[in-house]
Amino acid sequence: MKKMQGKAKKWIAVAAAISILGGQVLDGLFLKQTYAAGFNMNGSTWAEPYLRSLYDNGIMLGDTNGNMNPDNDITRAEFVTMLNKGMGYHETTGKTKFRDITGTEWYANEIDIAATQGYFVG
Repeated sequence: MKKMQGKAKKWIAVAAAISILGGQVLDGLFLKQTYAAGFNMNGSTWAEPYLRSLYDNGIMLGDTNGNMNPDNDITRAEFVTMLNKGMGYHETTGKTKFRDITGTEWYANEIDIAATQGYFVG
């Protein structure tokens, strides 16, 4: 049951990002690209066209091998990164405001951007 709740959270977050951005908004904000070679779904799923759209528009990148891992739980860092990229946020203070972030993590800048925008307070 707990694993299912984590999966549900990830899909709710993806659905929220899609609904916030909307297909028509995505078409207007981003140039369409061809499918990138690094996009890997590890099997077909109903979410593939949505994840591919987020990937093609630079909102989701997947892991270091391009795997989207749709069955994994989404982390706060992944969600904040998607929101920053989708909304075009990039302003940062350059300072780490959270004790659990040293500043060397891949997501440190994204968390700082979210805090600077005021929608992420810890």
